[in-house]
Amino acid sequence: MRTRLTNKSRILESLDATLRDLEIRACWLGLKLSDLNYTDKIKYIMDFWNVSKETVEKAVYTDKVISEQ
Repeated sequence: MRTRLTNKSRILESLDATLRDLEIRACWLGLKLSDLNYTDKIKYIMDFWNVSKETVEKAVYTDKVISEQ
């Protein structure tokens, strides 16, 4: 029997997004030590990971753990 919870690609996509968000958050913490302003930090992360501003802000300001997905 196939259910929504056993869809491997959905699970992997969820993990990829969670890991990306953790990497973005770690990068953000590192950029806090630089003298870049907020906009430049956002732009740097957007260019590095090729994501939208909303994705960056969600990753930085939302606490998310793997078990919540």
